[in-house]
This record gives sequence, structure tokens and C-alpha cells, in this order.
Amino acid sequence: MERTRTIDEGTAIDVDLLRAGTVAAVILAANVVPGEGGAGVASDLAIIDAKIDAIKQICATKPDKVALALSSDELVRIAGEGKTAIMIELLGTHALGTDLAAIERFYRDGVRVLGLAHLGNNAFADSSRPLFSQRSNQHGGLSPLGQAAVAQANDLGLLLDVSHLSSDALFQVLKASRVPVIASHSGVRALVDNPRNLSDEELTAIAQAGGVVGMVAFGPYLRNLSPDEVRARETITQAYGGLKEGYTGLTTEQRNAYYREILAVTQPATLEDLIRAVDHAVRLIGIDHVSLASDFNQGGGIEGWARADQAPQVSVALREHGYSEADIAKLWGANVLRVLRAAEAGAR
Repeated sequence: MERTRTIDEGTAIDVDLLRAGTVAAVILAANVVPGEGGAGVASDLAIIDAKIDAIKQICATKPDKVALALSSDELVRIAGEGKTAIMIELLGTHALGTDLAAIERFYRDGVRVLGLAHLGNNAFADSSRPLFSQRSNQHGGLSPLGQAAVAQANDLGLLLDVSHLSSDALFQVLKASRVPVIASHSGVRALVDNPRNLSDEELTAIAQAGGVVGMVAFGPYLRNLSPDEVRARETITQAYGGLKEGYTGLTTEQRNAYYREILAVTQPATLEDLIRAVDHAVRLIGIDHVSLASDFNQGGGIEGWARADQAPQVSVALREHGYSEADIAKLWGANVLRVLRAAEAGAR
């Protein structure tokens, strides 16, 4: 009988790489670029559903190695059994249109983390990266629909993710949410001035609300590009039509080719760059509010941590920089687990 292949195979988070890296748990995000489906919101929504089904297929096909976690307790149990726990995030609500009820549907379908924005503003929230045709700060942060979505996420026990939100939207989520949130994969704007990175004010506000910020192993958020790199990347982007509307109009193969060409002209970031961001965040907001993030399969990966099996090298580097074993455990997941439990405890 022909063996079933799953979407992780051959990627930086191949299940066998997760096991080799002793990764106890991972959050996998299902997202869609506006227009990726080619036929409007409905077709984009179908892509989200397909990605969630594909994540579940990994668990069903490799039950001896991984399992789907629907709660913090399940996550701990699965890891205790020597497997890797997988938790699903819905990253971006563009494909929901204006359907607030879809959030509960996704919760029933296994989603436990919710990010209201990804690339481009949507009916719920403004993005830190609006599309060219969109007005910056279109809703002034969250729309009324977005405010309702925050309340619904709290009621369901969904953990809210503020990465990708505009600054106004981020502060409004913090004000509206009854429970702490995470910024699952961001960087430090004081070190690298990128719209996806967080200002010290934003980092501090997330921590003061009890939340956690994931320092992401994504080169453009960890090191400033040289003028030559900027010019080379702009030339490649223009060859792909300028990408003013994100990746609209590009096939999956074309997007992957674009990523490869961009990476080829960009010097990779290193573990030293990542730890520089961790150090800044820890000094500013404390070890209890910082974590690590990879963003593998979406452009993430740095020298020293380019695949899941290299995770132990990050721990080695952290030790060399003076972090204790207790600190490293917090960075690797204990902090996120605490906030996940807080979100669950706040459910109604």
C-alpha cells in the first residue's frame, strides 16, 4: 500500500526533525494570503480549511510521534508521553469576511490560538502591513467586529495573538481582552526598524498585561539590511510585479520561487542576532514575558537554527550568554504555557 505523505515532510518542521530536536510542542498556523484562492474570500477560506485538515492529517498519520492538543493539559500530557504536541492557530481573519460566528466554528474544528490580522487589513482589524490599495489605520485599530471578536475569543478560551496587528489594534486588544495575550513571532523595533517589530512601548504593554512576546528567528526582523541587499531585494520584487497587493496573483510555486530568490541575496541572521533581541526584551520586560519563535516554513530560519532538529543549539547559545536552565525553560515554552492556561481559565 502506498504510504501517505504529509505536508511536513521535507520541511524545516518535518516530524522527524521535531523529534530529533526534542521539541515537546509546536504551534502551527493556518493562514492565507488575500486572493490566494483566486476566487474571493470563499476560496481563501477553503484554503484555511484545507490547511487545518492537513495539520490534523499529520497527527492521524503519525500518532506514535505527534498528537493534536486541544488544551494546555493535553499539551502537557502528550509531551509527557514522549510525543510532540501540535496546537493550531488561525492566523488572520481575512478569509472569514464579516462572519463573526466562524470563530466559534474554528474553535470546534480544533483552533486554540487566534491572530486577528496577517498581511493586509481585514474587516476585523488593521494590519501592521496594509496592502498598497488599503488605507493605513483603516479602522483606527480594531473595527467593532474586531472588538466583538476579542470578546468571543475570551469567552471561548482562545489565546489571542497580536503579532501582525497595527500598533493601535494591538493596544486595543490589550485593553479589551480579559486575559493575557501573546505576540507569537515578532522582533524588537529598537534594534531593527521593521513594521512587524514591536516598539519598547508595545513590548512593555504586553508584559504589563501578563502576556508573552516571541522573539522570532526571521532574518529581516533581527538584522538591518545593507543598502546592497535592499537594492537587490527591490529588483527581485519588481520582477514579480512589485507585490503591492501582497502576493495576490502569484501561484504557490511563484511565491516559493520569490522566497528562494530573496533569500539568495540576503545575508542570513545568526543565533547571536536572535539572542541580541532576546537580551533586549528580557532587560526591558523580564524573563517571564519572553519566548522563542521560529516561523519555519514561512521564511524563518537563521544560521544555527534553520530546522527544528537544531533547537538544542539555541539552548547551548543561551547558556553561553548566561541564561540559567530555568530561564531557558521559560523561553522555550513555559511562559507561553502559562498564558495559554490563563486564556483557558478566562473562558465563559
